[in-house]
Amino acid sequence: MAVSGHFNHYDNPDEFWDDEPLEQPRGDRSRTTEVATRPSGSAFAAMTLDRGLLPIGIAFDAEWQRYVAPHEVGDELLRAYHFAVQTRMTALFATERIPTPHEISDNAVPDQRTVMAILLETTTWEQFTTVSSRIVTNERYEVHGGTLFRGGPATTVRADRDYLLAIEVQSPWAAGVEPHRIFDDIVRCADRVRALRPRFAVTGDYSRYSNADLEFHLDRHRQRLFDERTV
Repeated sequence: MAVSGHFNHYDNPDEFWDDEPLEQPRGDRSRTTEVATRPSGSAFAAMTLDRGLLPIGIAFDAEWQRYVAPHEVGDELLRAYHFAVQTRMTALFATERIPTPHEISDNAVPDQRTVMAILLETTTWEQFTTVSSRIVTNERYEVHGGTLFRGGPATTVRADRDYLLAIEVQSPWAAGVEPHRIFDDIVRCADRVRALRPRFAVTGDYSRYSNADLEFHLDRHRQRLFDERTV
């Protein structure tokens, strides 16, 4: 079972997941010392992320298969993911200017002006309420990779709108395949999470309107859709 964790959303890069301590691998003493002195995260994998904080690449340590037991694969990949997110946040908050939510992640809740424009482009009351809810709701997803093993998915990923929450990999399958096969399945899971996350686009040009203008038009638009709804 993968280790799930928590992050204090966008406001503090120092408040991150409380990871379980890395187990000391068995082997020569010099290797054990090297692992113990590495930064928090996976000692055997380094993950790269897209703009939505989903994995798109990974570099496996040459000792991955020697030191990472099959039942630890999901945990180790999640540690690599946590560290990649932490590294991204540390870099973003290292400057004097506080980054905007969309500089942190493409999946951040849109700013107020964008939200008003999105809602102005809805055409029915049902669409208005659905879009309103999806803009602010942090949905959760469970997806699987493309590999079936012993009648079930070889990999399972749980995620929400912001982060991966858990990675599970069937131990017998992990024991019999190369690391890149495992990550191919994780990338497919990430693709499916990406497809499920809400995406909002504004097609019109609202630059000539002030925020007060948009609020006025949105109030009238909302009322019109409500009055026209199907009872």
